[in-house]
Amino acid sequence: MKIWKFPKALLRSAEVDAELDEWGVMCPVDISLMVARQQFIKMYPRWGRYYIYWDPAA
Repeated sequence: MKIWKFPKALLRSAEVDAELDEWGVMCPVDISLMVARQQFIKMYPRWGRYYIYWDPAA
């Protein structure tokens, strides 16, 4: 259950606690997303090798 529920809970908490920045853009809480990223690497070690180097902006 941890594998499926934990990341969803972190994403939900990041969205629920989101705040508006100075430009009026809704920004999620950073710490929840950072914890989710670290847990993803621990839960899926093979994917973690590639996930670290993956750049979504590229």
